[in-house]
Amino acid sequence: MWNAWNADTDSSFTSGDYRSEGTSKFVKAYFSAATERWLPVYTLPMGSGLMATILAASTYGVVGVTDATVGAGSWGWVQVEGKASDVQFGAGDAKGSVGHSVFWGATALGASDSAYLGLLSQVGQLLQLTNASTTATIYLTGTYATPIA
Repeated sequence: MWNAWNADTDSSFTSGDYRSEGTSKFVKAYFSAATERWLPVYTLPMGSGLMATILAASTYGVVGVTDATVGAGSWGWVQVEGKASDVQFGAGDAKGSVGHSVFWGATALGASDSAYLGLLSQVGQLLQLTNASTTATIYLTGTYATPIA
């Protein structure tokens, strides 16, 4: 598994467009549309940095969650690695136990009752039992991913 964010320390740091808080990693990204806190987004390169957008089918990027509500046309922080609480899932798509995989569905995150194997659509692991919940605590792995076909 290749990690997209190679910060070499677990200590806190901020360096321009990257920030670390313990084991959590954040990237600064441009938001073309307003986004709520803890909403999953994916990041992709653009001319002047990274852009964050809502999850969509047939794309490729690093999935993360916003750490605050961000207005349209603004820059904000996206958590791409580490423990994230109250992450939003698609309705009825979060089912599994601790350690099971969190995957990128066509337009939302979901969780399954299968182990995390580092597959291309898997973006993290559950850190709590879920049963058709719309939010969960997860561990984001910070890897490039694409939605389940």
